[in-house]
Amino acid sequence: MEPRLDVCYVNEHVAPSQGIAQSLLKSEHFSRLIEEAVSADLELYAWMREQVFPSYQRRFRELTGADASGVEVDNRLARFRKNWYLNLAYRNVVYRPLLLLRRIQVRNRLEVN
Repeated sequence: MEPRLDVCYVNEHVAPSQGIAQSLLKSEHFSRLIEEAVSADLELYAWMREQVFPSYQRRFRELTGADASGVEVDNRLARFRKNWYLNLAYRNVVYRPLLLLRRIQVRNRLEVN
C-alpha cells in the first residue's frame, strides 16, 4: 500500500477545459519539451523515492520501533494554517478598520449630544 500524500494548494492559472492540455499532449513537439522540462524533477523524485525515503523509514523504525510504510500524511495543520492566515488578513484588512470607523462614529455622536 502506497502512503497517501495530500498537499493543500489552490489551482491557479488553469485552462477552462482540458481541450488545450489534450491538444498539447498529443503534439510530439510539446511532449518532448515537457519531458525535457521535468526530466530533472523525475530524476530527483526517483532518487528521493529509492534512496532518501527508505533511509528515513529505517531511521523512524529505529527511533520508534513502529512501521512507517502505511503512514498517511495528515494535512489538517496545513489547512488550519491557511485558515488562520485568511482570518488574520480579514481581521486586519476588513474588521479592524470598520471597528475603528464605528468607534469614531460613536465617539463623535457622544460628543455632539
